[in-house]
Amino acid sequence: MKKVEYETLQVGIMDTIEAPKARDIFYKCRRCNTILPSLPKDNVNCECGNIGIDKDMNRLWVECYADVVVLKRVVEEG
Repeated sequence: MKKVEYETLQVGIMDTIEAPKARDIFYKCRRCNTILPSLPKDNVNCECGNIGIDKDMNRLWVECYADVVVLKRVVEEG
């Protein structure tokens, strides 16, 4: 099993347009603790529905911006 560690880049965002996107960037929902890749292979959303990514439309949607944490993957062991 791989162990992944993250560095917090930002807690809360003002708008989805300011959210960074890269292969090592992830979004964490503070409501349900789900971690989503910023560039997913398929459409994804967190367990509580606060964050979702429509890959086909290249669109991030957020219900509560204050509950989004932007993470950067820094270590992957295993």
